[in-house]
Amino acid sequence: EEEGKNPAKANPNAVTLIKKTVKARDGEINKITFYIVKIITKDKTVKILPFLSDGGPKTRESYSSFIKRVKPVAAINGGTFDLEANILTGDVVKNGVPQFVRTDGYEYTETMGVDKNGTPFFADGKIDYALNINGSNVPIVSVNGFRIYGHHSGAAIYTNWYKNKITPENREQIALVKDGAVKKITDSLYPQTLSDDEWALVFNSELKEGDEVSLKILINGKDYSGSSFVRCGPLLVKNGKAYIDYKKYENLNRTMKRGARSLLGIGKDGNFYFIYTPTPVRLNYGTLSLALERCGMFEYVISLDGGGSALLYYKGKYIAKPGRKIIDIVAAVPSGKP
Repeated sequence: EEEGKNPAKANPNAVTLIKKTVKARDGEINKITFYIVKIITKDKTVKILPFLSDGGPKTRESYSSFIKRVKPVAAINGGTFDLEANILTGDVVKNGVPQFVRTDGYEYTETMGVDKNGTPFFADGKIDYALNINGSNVPIVSVNGFRIYGHHSGAAIYTNWYKNKITPENREQIALVKDGAVKKITDSLYPQTLSDDEWALVFNSELKEGDEVSLKILINGKDYSGSSFVRCGPLLVKNGKAYIDYKKYENLNRTMKRGARSLLGIGKDGNFYFIYTPTPVRLNYGTLSLALERCGMFEYVISLDGGGSALLYYKGKYIAKPGRKIIDIVAAVPSGKP
């Protein structure tokens, strides 16, 4: 079977590839070549979603396995991660449910994705996850086994990224949640059996089928509930202009490394973009930011992982193949909706 082949149909004009070469700032390099996948977000035959490694938390997956499993129209590697601990440096949220939450001191404050209507957004600031059960706010203790800093009592959230068995302790219950309500109460569960629109809640309270459960996501106080996004950085283009903040990113060692780069962008046309450059370039000094501004296409651009993690896949072909296994990708997949 051809890698990435999917019976669900996407409008072939909804996802297109652009190659663009622009002059960079004088000094470091002369020109930078970009491969740019344009995704028309108003076309509802495609949907933009993050996908995490098949083995669960703290694991990586080969790029070819990702493509065979996800069957995207186009895909790019996701956020940066610790090569030893296999832990991401920023949050990942899929269809309004957090898959991973980084709480031990955020390395990035930038978030890019699509809201519940599929409209691209960029946000810079604090993320708050608010869980409400039957009208009462409940702290979130952990997400897929990663503890939330500062919370010692409350509810734990699990999605199908989690591969181990979960069993309740003391008076806890496991509740399956779908469409804002408890669908089932169970004594034990392998979350990997859940579908993408289900998640599990472990809570020390009497829950029953039909109980109302809502999960709200706020970034800088603005509601992004139901959205899908990754948190990464640095920010390279802001309001259509090159963005260079040396102080904000002074402790990010990866900005000093020369290498291929993978990026996410929101266009001046309101569409979403996967951007890849094979040209070895650093994230600091502003060279890449200025080159992206000269493309004249983007309102916002943030950096994903790059170097040995760089992946760009488009309609059955690899423009870039990673030299290592990776934890996450961002993909444009057929939605099956005309």
